[in-house]
Amino acid sequence: TPRVKEKEVVRPIRDTDKPYKDTILTNVETLNSTEDDYAPFLVYKYMLFTSNRYLVAEGNTLEYTEKAYFSKRKNKRRWNVPKQNGYTWNSDNNTALIGMDEKRLFFYRAYYDDNGEIFVAERIKDRRNPWRAKRLKKVKWINSDYDECSITPLSKDSLLFVSNRNDGNYDIYLRTNRTSAYYPAQPVKELNSEANECDLFYCNYNKTLYFASDRAGGVGGFDIYESKYSDGKFSTPTLYKDTFINSVYDDRDYHRYNDSLAYFA
Repeated sequence: TPRVKEKEVVRPIRDTDKPYKDTILTNVETLNSTEDDYAPFLVYKYMLFTSNRYLVAEGNTLEYTEKAYFSKRKNKRRWNVPKQNGYTWNSDNNTALIGMDEKRLFFYRAYYDDNGEIFVAERIKDRRNPWRAKRLKKVKWINSDYDECSITPLSKDSLLFVSNRNDGNYDIYLRTNRTSAYYPAQPVKELNSEANECDLFYCNYNKTLYFASDRAGGVGGFDIYESKYSDGKFSTPTLYKDTFINSVYDDRDYHRYNDSLAYFA
């Protein structure tokens, strides 16, 4: 694979004519394929992500199914060839990595009736192989008869997840330790719209939730939005535009790791 060259993106600020040099966008060519590659999670020197790339070992009906992959970084610009974690993570159905924290990996499995479910795998402490985890188990305290397809830990006792259980659109829900049959997970009204919300990622270092939405007011299909979390409340989501991540296309799975590094699809 040829060396990936970083090209600085210089674009004008939208409300002025001054040049704006803020973001270096690099296509991570050594991880990407001719199909869809998305949901990138950085763990030490490893990248965990999902792809529906061609699978030579699968039959005709499964050769382009979603699978979770991992890759170790070679140097600043190059990664090793991505590998699957076999059936420890993946199945014959579509399987996507959709969330994680220090102790858990969360996966999404979609079935033929399009009602997917969230699974969790307890991570195995292994800094040299941080992708290692135990077998997947259904997250029964979140899954419903509808489609649950994204999740992010918010604190030690709460999670945010996405479901279309309300009106057919995908909304963001809050689940806490108090959630039960008597106190079901509640939609987070200040984050949801009449359109779809998905691809949740809560960044601990700046206390900000990033998600994708195709709501009115964006610049493309799906765009990245951000909302600050403070004192148990979320601020009104705003279109993320400081670094011109959003485009006229679908921009999703924005995962920010510090002041200077983020990955997205």
